[in-house]
Amino acid sequence: MKKFPLFIIIIFFFLFSFIPIGSTLNDLELEAPSTAIEGETIRLLILNLPDGTDSITVNWGDGLIEENITTSNPEHTYNSAGSYEIQVEAFDENNNSIASSSVWITVEESGQEGFSSLPIEATPVECEAYVDFRIEGKKLYVTPSGFDEGTEVVIYYTSPGSFSSEELGEISADASNQEISLSNFSSGEYEFFAKGKCKGYSITTSSVSLQIGSSSSGSATSTVPGVLELELPQAQAPSRESGFWEYVKTVYKWTSRIIVLLATLMIIYGGYKYMLSGGNPEVIREAKDIIIGALIGIALVALAYIFFLIMIPS
Repeated sequence: MKKFPLFIIIIFFFLFSFIPIGSTLNDLELEAPSTAIEGETIRLLILNLPDGTDSITVNWGDGLIEENITTSNPEHTYNSAGSYEIQVEAFDENNNSIASSSVWITVEESGQEGFSSLPIEATPVECEAYVDFRIEGKKLYVTPSGFDEGTEVVIYYTSPGSFSSEELGEISADASNQEISLSNFSSGEYEFFAKGKCKGYSITTSSVSLQIGSSSSGSATSTVPGVLELELPQAQAPSRESGFWEYVKTVYKWTSRIIVLLATLMIIYGGYKYMLSGGNPEVIREAKDIIIGALIGIALVALAYIFFLIMIPS
């Protein structure tokens, strides 16, 4: 392989990088309402936080960026209608980014303005739901109220000293004093909250702090005022920001670094070979081919960057 040795290697790397051999991304799982009303406070549920998470940054998409968040279910109020991308990033104790993800939400104007041209009437409804939590020793008793009949309510908890929420279990929305064992839990103060359906809408309650190992109780509530029975169009992220392009973007970042490093080494090697050629035309030609191949590899990386810049502006 005397001609363009690095060029062939670069093409191999460039093509091979698009073969998904397992997932190398560490994405967060985000849950938030797809629609909201102007002035309504929404709750973001952050799941799948990796070990070693020290802080969270949330960009709510409306100009507000909250840093050093230490809760896995932050709240936010949107005061203007529009579509917003909520971006979440987790950091370790050295402030290194270790996980990220995003979700979209559409905020509609309050009241019925803007819906007069629709063929069906949009009627405001009130939706209030809450969950009563009661702990006795190592047993949790849960009573949901206001959730849709026949549905399930998911209970979550946050351990002391952590802000990574975990699913505790599912309960019926129709029964009271449902028992959940906490025998595997250490004594301490935990936060509990719930997620379920109310008038067909997915809601997450506020959190309540309870002491495991003693007798304590509290209620976690959720109020969704002015919800429209009309199903609003769900906010969709642009297709170029899909999970596939996020994967390609990550692969490109690491592959381009490897290619540029190899190209730099090959340029150095080609220059070294050229200096030691002793005027031999064959050796000089091979040295030039090596350098040209390396430069072509760097040019491919630059072209790929321009391509991704067009497809993925962020």
